Amino acid sequence: MSNLIDYVAWRGDIDFDYDPLNEIDSMIFCQLSYLDFGGLVPEDGRISLENCSKLFFESSDFEKRKNLGALINPLTVDLFRACASSRRFSSLSLSNFRNIMNEKTEEQFSAISFSFGCKWTYAAFRGTDDTLVGWKEDFNLAFMDSLPSQKDAALYLDETAESSNPVLYVGGHSKGGNLAVYAASKCSRKNQDKISLVFSNDGPGFQKKFFEESGFMNVSSKIRSIVPEFSVVGMLFGHDYENTHSVKSDGEGLMQHDAFNWNILGTHFVYVDDVNKESKFVSKTVNGWFLELDYDQRYVFVETIFSVLRGTNFKTALEFSENPFESFLKIVQSSSKIDRETSDKVTKAIKLLGQHAFRNIRDRIFTPEQLPQN
Repeated sequence: MSNLIDYVAWRGDIDFDYDPLNEIDSMIFCQLSYLDFGGLVPEDGRISLENCSKLFFESSDFEKRKNLGALINPLTVDLFRACASSRRFSSLSLSNFRNIMNEKTEEQFSAISFSFGCKWTYAAFRGTDDTLVGWKEDFNLAFMDSLPSQKDAALYLDETAESSNPVLYVGGHSKGGNLAVYAASKCSRKNQDKISLVFSNDGPGFQKKFFEESGFMNVSSKIRSIVPEFSVVGMLFGHDYENTHSVKSDGEGLMQHDAFNWNILGTHFVYVDDVNKESKFVSKTVNGWFLELDYDQRYVFVETIFSVLRGTNFKTALEFSENPFESFLKIVQSSSKIDRETSDKVTKAIKLLGQHAFRNIRDRIFTPEQLPQN
């Protein structure tokens, strides 16, 4: 089945005047946001995608730029090359590149805007990258009402909307999808009116009270949520979206999160009726577990797990994967430094997760009539 690069080869000779922006174009922008455009996109100006591509591939630090870590598909670099060679994407202008990595505030944020002449602008938010900081921020969603990256996403969208074209699209993949929905919900009402569509591509959701806010309600009908058949990230927390669609994926297990594995036919993804039963099981188990934990339990669990990981001195998932035995030893050593009280709290939380998993497995195997009655 066709992937994102195949789509560019097929549709790349037709510009956006003749075939308007669609969900595949959206996903391409989101995927390209994983690239490092630092020093290539002017701080107070624009550059064509074609010219930016030349700078990217001819840069003295190209080897570093093309290394996207263990979690982001390296085909993203090939996708950028294909877009730069196509009529459809080459003349788009890139602007407003932002990149924040702050270990102290536990923030990983990046965004880039793509514009088609004076007609529309697409603000793309990067998802979680390869860094431990990025993953820690994701887990902070379990106990924080708002993340630093979410607040910066809202500021970015307001800034972009004020200086961009009359029509605005917003999107992201993984955490980027969460940032897109948050930014669209939190930006000014005037700028919300400029938004045509918001794309959340397998992005985690929010706590229940978020969906009750007027800002979300103002844009809820514009949100398009897309998840693969076996979605884990995209099923975390609440998803009170009017339009959610499940796409067929060739990936195995967690690799379905990779959009290069999502099936494409023409200008659309290939959809299935719903996420599969394994995805529902994981969602029901993990979300039910989080709801049963109080704030303190969530905080202690997340902080303890990541204090252990920080104790290894590894900064990225790639470092962990390249040194599996050393990583294991360092995790064991770091775990031994946890005090008894904290260890008991984490153990209790893990046992509770096991209980939720057991109950959900039992409910899948037996009908209510077959279960023992108390």
